[in-house]
Amino acid sequence: MCTERSKAAPATKYCLQLIFLTGARQSEVRTAKWEDFNFTDGIWTVPAENSKTNKPIRRPLTDKMKELLEHLAIAYGRSGYIVPGASPGKPITTHAINRYCARMWATMNKEYGTPKFVPHDARRSVSTILSEHEVLPHVTEKMLGHSMRGVMAIYNKHDWIKEQRAGYDLYWELIKIKISSCNN
Repeated sequence: MCTERSKAAPATKYCLQLIFLTGARQSEVRTAKWEDFNFTDGIWTVPAENSKTNKPIRRPLTDKMKELLEHLAIAYGRSGYIVPGASPGKPITTHAINRYCARMWATMNKEYGTPKFVPHDARRSVSTILSEHEVLPHVTEKMLGHSMRGVMAIYNKHDWIKEQRAGYDLYWELIKIKISSCNN
């Protein structure tokens, strides 16, 4: 993977990978703290204050997410922000992630002719690709941290954790297949 060959700091590399793997908003990953992750129950809870909807977002932790988080823990410890910035006690900046993503795109464009992408494009990719593979829309909406609308929002408070986990696992499998085909 292009990010693996990069000489960027682990915080930068793993932040972008988590964004693309989860389809979470950049701000949700950048401002995530270790206490937001329940490794016993396998749940990442984005606090309401870090959520665009001002409501907590619950996502399952998949094996790949745990692997990336373990790399971050080894590099920076298990307290404070999972992706620390240059200033102590502050998260990595949006500018740092956008700049790194632009460098990754330039490399991938040169090597593979990859169309331009930005971190927010991960959200569209998760939704589109999983829809193409028959993951139900209400599940992908929960994965993306969207609020349900209409009657469903009023009556259905379920967060579809099991179904989200299956969707994330499928997405990672599809990414691995794509990576494998690029390497051949």
